[in-house]
Amino acid sequence: MNAYAATHIGKVRKNNEDSIYLSGENEPVLAIVADGMGGHLAGQVASKMAVDIISKELTSYGLAFVTEKLMGRIISRASKELYQTASKDAELYQMGTTVVAGILYKGKMIYANVGDSRIYLLHNGILTRLTHDHSFVQSLVDNHIITEEEAKNHPYKNIITRVVGMEKVQADCAEVHVENGDAILFCSDGLTNHVEETEIAAYMGKDDDPFFIVSELIDLALYRGGKDNISVIMIKNDGGENR
Repeated sequence: MNAYAATHIGKVRKNNEDSIYLSGENEPVLAIVADGMGGHLAGQVASKMAVDIISKELTSYGLAFVTEKLMGRIISRASKELYQTASKDAELYQMGTTVVAGILYKGKMIYANVGDSRIYLLHNGILTRLTHDHSFVQSLVDNHIITEEEAKNHPYKNIITRVVGMEKVQADCAEVHVENGDAILFCSDGLTNHVEETEIAAYMGKDDDPFFIVSELIDLALYRGGKDNISVIMIKNDGGENR
């Protein structure tokens, strides 16, 4: 495995409300991206809490032994803990965060999603979005009320319908086969709001180290406005060691 993770505050926001985690070990590899939301510093608190809780609990079980069901339970417990914390502190009222997490081990990845951060898989030059956005606009697309193209500039595109921080939340969990030569990318919407999926595929397909690819993707999002925090983790299944 060869992997790299980076987060950037962007060009508009005063705080970076994204949090990221990359285990930095050989297989099994754990990656998490969380995009926080809430008033004052609540978003920062929410994303950091979620990443800390989820990474520690998954690791404590042994990453090689984590199942879809277990990952879902841990994310639900993290959500409840955020909810209870926010209920005791007015400054953290209604804080929440998106979460995408994945464990790569022995040719497969178990992954989970809550919110509108995303996971992409590039296999034989073909990009697949593994996650499904939990957003108001995505529900309009799903019900054929608007098109994917119209969704990009919809005035309510930032309304998230499911977040870690709700009293009860269910993560979408699944497993996917990962072959040698495949690449996986985790990101917050600070990237996807500025960079098209065709462009993401082109960068992921480069014969470069993930360090350069992640840096170039973040630079492109910044060049196009950087209106939100930008977080990207890329993992190449090439048999190398993690960065």
